[in-house]
Amino acid sequence: MFKNLVYHPDETQLVTTGSDRKIAYWDTFDGQTIRILEGSETAELCTLSISKSGSHFVSGGADRTVKMWDYDEGVCHLSGAGHSGTISS
Repeated sequence: MFKNLVYHPDETQLVTTGSDRKIAYWDTFDGQTIRILEGSETAELCTLSISKSGSHFVSGGADRTVKMWDYDEGVCHLSGAGHSGTISS
């Protein structure tokens, strides 16, 4: 189940997160999946935000971890844990 959906600033792609613990990139014109990332190993993802430049995004969820990703590479560069509950916004 989808928990969050955001458009990339150039509006050619959108990104979803959800209960499957994945981050998916979608083509807005044909609806095809472009890339799927493993967003969390243990819990659903609840929130996602893309930078204004579109170069990075941040994810958070029930694993109480915030991760910063490189959009083009699909690689997590920073991860922060320690929040006391689910990250939802």
